[in-house]
Amino acid sequence: MSRQWNKAAALGLQPQAIAGMVALVVAVLVSASRARPEPMHFIVDPASSEISVTVLEPLSSLRGSATGNFRLVSGKLVSDAASPARTTGVKIVIDAASYSSGWSMRDRSVTGSILQAERYPQIVFEGGDVDNIVHTSATSGTATIRGTLTLHGVARVIIVPVEVRLTGRTRVETDGEVSLSYPEWGIEVPTLLFGTMRAGDQATIRFHVVAITGS
Repeated sequence: MSRQWNKAAALGLQPQAIAGMVALVVAVLVSASRARPEPMHFIVDPASSEISVTVLEPLSSLRGSATGNFRLVSGKLVSDAASPARTTGVKIVIDAASYSSGWSMRDRSVTGSILQAERYPQIVFEGGDVDNIVHTSATSGTATIRGTLTLHGVARVIIVPVEVRLTGRTRVETDGEVSLSYPEWGIEVPTLLFGTMRAGDQATIRFHVVAITGS
């Protein structure tokens, strides 16, 4: 039962990492009025970025939810500031084996039997179209971004709402939250007591992503 519980406790913590990084795209929109005509380039700063995912555990009324984090490997963004909504490109790579929740047994279950990180070592997001653009100030705004999340060997389109702040003209900070149904990526919802108790099948992703201008 311990092994089943470990799987259930962490099940939804996969898609989290990727969705956060997609938010970098909107940074280009915020600074578009100041931008030069040539394409703009941003590079993700993994050390300054944070991505977490939370999912309800079995017996959630007693145990609540489980939260874990993943490590960003790399990320980049290129966009034509003259028309960022349809000319932006982004690729974000996450280490599937880096999951950490503060409990080693759960972590091994997530990276091993759930994510199968040895077989699928990376979680990747590639996008994307930007829509619903709202400038909240001269250096901040909100939007949604559309892209493809590849997780556990399955690629699916997702749409993520983001908030963006531009510091000076070189540093972008993005924040957001989105919920995903992880069984859509072929991840089975774990159970307890021969299937009578199920973990939640929705993962809540929260992210804070930092990127700097690069070449």
